[in-house]
Amino acid sequence: MLFLLFEARFGSSTCQNYDGILRNQLFSTKLGPGWRTVMGLTLALPLVLSIAYKTFTGGHSSMTVDVSTFIGMSSYYGMFAPPRLQALGENTGVSLFSNATLPFAVASSAQDSSEPHLPAYAQPYGFNILLLNNESAAMLDVPQPTYISTVQTLLAIGESWNISAPVLATIATLNHSQTIDPDAYECYLDLFCTDAMESSGAYTHMSMMNDWQLRQGTWSITRGGMQLVDGSCNGTMAPADKQQVILHGAFFLGVWYMSSLVELLGPFATTRNQSVWTGLSIATGVAAMVWSRIISLYSPLSEKDDDVPVEIKRLTLKDAGLIHPVNDTAKHIHPTLRKPGLLYFLLTIQPLLNKDFGLISILSGVDRDSLNILAGAALSGQLKKNVKLVMRPFQDDKKGGVEYLITLPSSTELPTQHQALEPGIIYH
Repeated sequence: MLFLLFEARFGSSTCQNYDGILRNQLFSTKLGPGWRTVMGLTLALPLVLSIAYKTFTGGHSSMTVDVSTFIGMSSYYGMFAPPRLQALGENTGVSLFSNATLPFAVASSAQDSSEPHLPAYAQPYGFNILLLNNESAAMLDVPQPTYISTVQTLLAIGESWNISAPVLATIATLNHSQTIDPDAYECYLDLFCTDAMESSGAYTHMSMMNDWQLRQGTWSITRGGMQLVDGSCNGTMAPADKQQVILHGAFFLGVWYMSSLVELLGPFATTRNQSVWTGLSIATGVAAMVWSRIISLYSPLSEKDDDVPVEIKRLTLKDAGLIHPVNDTAKHIHPTLRKPGLLYFLLTIQPLLNKDFGLISILSGVDRDSLNILAGAALSGQLKKNVKLVMRPFQDDKKGGVEYLITLPSSTELPTQHQALEPGIIYH
């Protein structure tokens, strides 16, 4: 329609040009060279647009969703293993330790004897590790496994959920008591060594500085997994009655974690003894060890009642602080096109290819007496001379119409110029 208007307003208004435009024929007989160029571009434009659209991938749109409505359950967070790994960790917890610390170990490992730079804090790694500073690490509580699995079944390819929640976290901080108070350190070390000898060379988590604190975490759930993407902290301690497991449960760690700790921390005693990652790695290793051991003992799958202190056996998982209901917020993220200015330009061009106005529009309003000029072209569809198509509007009160005249450019009997449309008239 737009091309026809341009031809009528600014062009020679020949039937050959109208015919070529209406049929979208680049090589139509006697089609003007300007229109050949324009039509060639319009033929290539859809291909160019389809290629151009593909360059704008990578955008996203999001909407806040009501969690309970979507997944049909309340939000419970706690000391849970990742989905489908619960059974692996119920024996000692070592497999959960390795799974949790692997992303941190990879990111902090030296490459070609070059130490990676320390991250900005707070820095997340993997499923639930959050580095707080150069000497402290946290293992954040996470959603229950059925929560995660249910969300994953709702997601299409490329979609994700971002969930944010205030949670508890198991904190480990590097102990500087040896430097601050050497005498007290020696005294406590003797006690720890005595406990170790009485425990067949093992040690308990009470020999380390641990506590539970309140933290804010943000996770991304996709069809392939779940990852901690952000976190923050304000140092607020969890209520004492919610820390009984970590304060009173002097549970046995045994020698099970020794090989994993040697693999994670061993280089810092030899080749990386000057590394800036030493304190962080120790804190992360201790926090992950305590976290994974608690899961193996207190998980609903665990049957190790003999290893659980009597005062803690009397508590439910909720009362012990191992699980807690949370009012989390969730955003459903969909992949979309990015929105640079060029995209809006392409979307503006697209409607120009509209072809609603066609031959039927002309034939319905043509002056039959002027069709004699076209005699002889019924089969060939070709004319020896240029023929003009003139639009002649007519009106009656507030209504009007458009009549089309076929004429030669040199005609003196019929008009050869278009007549103007009157304002305020509705033309049909």
